[in-house]
Amino acid sequence: MSYKKIIPDILSVFLDAFFPVKCFVCGSWIDVKDGFSSFCQKTLLWETGEMGNSFFICKSCLNSFTPVKPPFCLKCGLMFQIDEAENHICGGCLKKTGKFRIARSFGVYDQALMEAIHSFKYRGKIQLARPLGMILFLTFMQFFKIERIDIVVPVPLHKKRLRQRGFNQALLLIRHWPENARQLKIDAFLSKIDKDLLVRNRWTESQIGLGRELRAANIKGAFTLKKRSSIKGKNILLVDDVYTTGATVRECSRVLLNGGAASVDVLTLAQTVQL
Repeated sequence: MSYKKIIPDILSVFLDAFFPVKCFVCGSWIDVKDGFSSFCQKTLLWETGEMGNSFFICKSCLNSFTPVKPPFCLKCGLMFQIDEAENHICGGCLKKTGKFRIARSFGVYDQALMEAIHSFKYRGKIQLARPLGMILFLTFMQFFKIERIDIVVPVPLHKKRLRQRGFNQALLLIRHWPENARQLKIDAFLSKIDKDLLVRNRWTESQIGLGRELRAANIKGAFTLKKRSSIKGKNILLVDDVYTTGATVRECSRVLLNGGAASVDVLTLAQTVQL
């Protein structure tokens, strides 16, 4: 038997014995054959060995993620709590016309998904960026066609917030998308990501705890376009971690559309529930 085939197995046993794996969300000990590596195998994006020993979410946490399902708003994608209702435009979108074309999300911002995002965003567990980013990529593949998106743009942070946090969570979520695309044999995806297109030029206080109107007022005028000529006639996908009232992505969309973009769609990892 070739040593090249034996060594990875020996290394895997060694890592399992001396570096057991904890779920990055709930902290429970997990089997490396379980959890997110198993999830990845089912999606055919990665083999277990390629994932390494650092990117795990346990099966219990994965199972408690609540994917968005009908009924939801046809425009912003917010899921309604009334099961018997049909898909329709929500009250917020009826009042706020224009801006982005559609917005879609992977799951509901509660339970384990909320905890995962908090651990990633506020507790510096950036190892979660890869599994969460892959889930977001699969959501992108579900709702959008790659060939119809020209540029993927993360919602930017103000430089002061970036210094405080140390990273832009929206950018980290899409950083491995080119690798995801290669695994699916999708070519030329790398050139679609432009992290410098939008600039957050004005400091704003946190949106947490603010109502719809206050969020919109707080974020107004906070973004500028750095490379106007590069988006003329382009279809943009705007990416962020959480969609609450849509104030941030609407303001970003306004700037992009005023700069000449043909359309703006929005994709987020999670969303709040529309009552």
